[in-house]
Amino acid sequence: MNGFELLIDPQQLLVVAFLDDDGSMRTLLAITCRYLPVMSSTGIPSVGIEVVSDPTHPNPVEPYYCTPQNLHRTLIAPVRVRSIRPYHQQG
Repeated sequence: MNGFELLIDPQQLLVVAFLDDDGSMRTLLAITCRYLPVMSSTGIPSVGIEVVSDPTHPNPVEPYYCTPQNLHRTLIAPVRVRSIRPYHQQG
């Protein structure tokens, strides 16, 4: 066996809404979402939000297996984030 797959459960995903570089609203379906220490363009230490997503499954309904090669990493400045909410909201 050369590789492995991750089991992705849609009930554990997050929807991250943020402003893109051109100012347009964008959403990502996050498998993971975390804060990372980064250096700002002015050289001041800051915090970024790393979102790991699988663009091959934009709207999963059932759990599925994903290879790590499919994952995409996006780093977002906190001031650009508009909301982080559960993918499957109750009621």
